[in-house]
Amino acid sequence: MKPKLRDDAQTSDPDLSVRIESERRFWNTLYSSWEKERRPFQTHNLIDHWDFLNALIEREGAHCILSVGGGVDIRAIELARRGARVTLIDVSDVAIHKTRELARLAGVASNVEIVQAACETLDRCDEFDLVIAEDALHHMEFTAGLSRIRDALRPRGVLLASEPMCLAGWLRWAHAKFPFHPEFPQTPYECLLGKEELEQVHATFDSVEIRFFELLNRPTIAYAFRRLGWHRGRQWLRRLDSVLLPAAPWLTALAHLAVIRAVRAA
Repeated sequence: MKPKLRDDAQTSDPDLSVRIESERRFWNTLYSSWEKERRPFQTHNLIDHWDFLNALIEREGAHCILSVGGGVDIRAIELARRGARVTLIDVSDVAIHKTRELARLAGVASNVEIVQAACETLDRCDEFDLVIAEDALHHMEFTAGLSRIRDALRPRGVLLASEPMCLAGWLRWAHAKFPFHPEFPQTPYECLLGKEELEQVHATFDSVEIRFFELLNRPTIAYAFRRLGWHRGRQWLRRLDSVLLPAAPWLTALAHLAVIRAVRAA
């Protein structure tokens, strides 16, 4: 069953419509000439946030999954190949087209429902055991998107999200004043999650666990390492992060990324 979308007459919000259309055009342009790195679904390197998130997904063992804003959604296709029933939504029609082709080639089209939509317009119709949002929430109108996700989950259902963060005020100021590295795509409306957004997550869900990543292995430093040809340096930075962040919790305010596990109340 396809996810229902809220009726246009009920959700007519010019600002939200403009935001969604801006995101759609940006990602359509990007996906027309560029695709995310197609990383394998692996779980052996848990100091890497990708593998860590995959390990949490495996641990949940969910059979009915919603994937939000996954672009060309390799992970969703792999989960369908493993037997899960996966619904995925994305604003980009280019990403949707490419994901449909991947599902066909993988022989899992019958296990995947693919819908072009913004999370903010999703209505609670299907109820899911698990919602996955990787690098998606910070592109949304956060309150609306989080509310839609919460409503889509079954009681005791789980949201797993991996999102860029900026909790320190002075660091947020620096992000606003100085540009990111030139190879990092940014949309006009995206905004790193801060304390207010984390408070909303805690207020919306019954229990919340957060694991922080990328203190030293943050995108700006990783970009410099790539330019210098120090390709193994990132793994050493990940190792240092895996020691420093648990040992000194105050450093989490400087971390660039967090993996969130949030459970809806029964």
